[in-house]
Amino acid sequence: MAVTAIKRLNRDRPIRATALAGNGIGRHSLLFEIGKRKILIDPGNQSNGMVKLCQPDIILLTHAHADHVGNLIEVYKKNPKVRIYATAPTKAIVEQVFGLSDQDQPHLVEECLDRIRAVPYQKEFHLGRNIYARLIPAGHILGSASIIITAPEGNFLITGDFAAQPRGVLAPFRLPDMNLRALITEGSLVGVSELPEPEAEKQRFFELIGRTIARERSVVVATEPYGVFNEFALLLSRWQDDAAPHRFQIFINQYLKNAFTSYLDHKEFSDLWLEGDPEAYTSAYLVMEPFGRKANFKEIGPFCYFAGPGSLRREFPRRVVGQILSAGGQLIVDGRFSKSSVQKRIGKRNLSADWSSRTALFHVFNHITGPELKSLILEVARPTYLMHGSPAKLKRFAAEEDFNGRVSVLGLREQIVL
Repeated sequence: MAVTAIKRLNRDRPIRATALAGNGIGRHSLLFEIGKRKILIDPGNQSNGMVKLCQPDIILLTHAHADHVGNLIEVYKKNPKVRIYATAPTKAIVEQVFGLSDQDQPHLVEECLDRIRAVPYQKEFHLGRNIYARLIPAGHILGSASIIITAPEGNFLITGDFAAQPRGVLAPFRLPDMNLRALITEGSLVGVSELPEPEAEKQRFFELIGRTIARERSVVVATEPYGVFNEFALLLSRWQDDAAPHRFQIFINQYLKNAFTSYLDHKEFSDLWLEGDPEAYTSAYLVMEPFGRKANFKEIGPFCYFAGPGSLRREFPRRVVGQILSAGGQLIVDGRFSKSSVQKRIGKRNLSADWSSRTALFHVFNHITGPELKSLILEVARPTYLMHGSPAKLKRFAAEEDFNGRVSVLGLREQIVL
């Protein structure tokens, strides 16, 4: 897509980037400055207080995870004239996130959320001082975006959290066809080896559900609202129509309702096959939690139950899951957990003696892998700065000979001149 032609003015303005949070996985906040214009990218909740002091003119949100938006209200409180931009799904999810939280100042939250301007993918918008921005698909969660900043001084790409492999629901990240002056990117999976291909893991997921249903047993999937299992759930109905040997019901619990509705409300931001009225599709597919403490699962028949949160904490229905496992059911959880941590979080009293043999770990991910990131950096062939990952692993990765010294790790509170 063509980039707006901009006047060649102020080419010598200083351009700086500062990681306000970035040392470690699950931490992301970046202050990007062109001359006197301060652009805060993701006011995350792990910013050690620095993000509240940076006085930005603009806030750009890559997506709505707490480590990227957790300090949004506090930043707005100190900078009430700040302009905020995000995709429409990200805005909707941010509203859900802060709507579910305890609000000491509800009017302040409402004012902040009203200031978020929803912009579509690939549409440029002006940030002032001859600076433009464009959001492109990042493939991380619904509405996630990588950011291209264009100025007379050059083009800059800030990836945020992103994924390059398609999973069937979201458009994956694709490197824009343009010359870049610098790349700032995440490295969450750098140093993590032997990750399965998403497509292979998705097929294994469906096949396990099919085998379990064929034995007249039910399946529970511990699901994050906007995680990969949530995406698999949206694909499960089509798989059932096309390939499943037996019909079965699909349930979600109340915790996941808003997330599923958001995918249906923002179809234009995904690669879903969904057509027609989203409400009609919802009524046909998404059945709210039907279980009580003494549910008769034999009467319900074999089913697949997506239950959140995937962290197995707070609202996760431990007792119901224990009942399903005791009846011979199957539990599916994210592979970042060990069997011992699953037992600890669900609780021994909720688990039968043979629960471990019927608990499957799946290695699903929505970040770019180390080899993919290396290929991207070599293709860009411009100075690259890493954040949002294990500092030790990022430093070893940056030191690889193939990079010829072009790759650096952006340290916490370290300001670099681009």
